[in-house]
Amino acid sequence: MWSAQEVNNSLWVLTFTPPLPPPSPQEIAQQLRHQLRQLLKKKQKKIAIDLKSLENFSSSILSVLLAAIDKIHHYGGQLVLLHLSPTAQELLQTTNLQHHFQICNNLEEALEKFAKPPST
Repeated sequence: MWSAQEVNNSLWVLTFTPPLPPPSPQEIAQQLRHQLRQLLKKKQKKIAIDLKSLENFSSSILSVLLAAIDKIHHYGGQLVLLHLSPTAQELLQTTNLQHHFQICNNLEEALEKFAKPPST
């Protein structure tokens, strides 16, 4: 489901590939949590999560992302969300959590954000 790949000098990109049959939102969140824990254990400072293929952006996934943001900021890292769907953007706005995340339209935009020092 989720795969991690290092690109461009220690930037890690997590990508979702939907399996068949489709997993539940809780299973998707659990797998994302597992992948993020692996990267956070190693104190990776640059993580992008590509949500292009994720059709159901649930509150479980949002919870995992909020916990990851807190941990990565604790040691000076950055986490960026890529290809956010309109539904995901709406959920972030409805919950008033959009200001917690850096959101990029594509990987090139994320690389530009990672080139700048993290804001506090």
